[in-house]
Amino acid sequence: MYLCTAMRKWLVKGCMNLDYFLFVCIYMVS
Repeated sequence: MYLCTAMRKWLVKGCMNLDYFLFVCIYMVS
């Protein structure tokens, strides 16, 4: 979960496929 949060912050900075990444993150942790 921490990795997802760290990667999310990095992606927010780059604004690249954020919604898709969050979907994958939620799918992986659920």
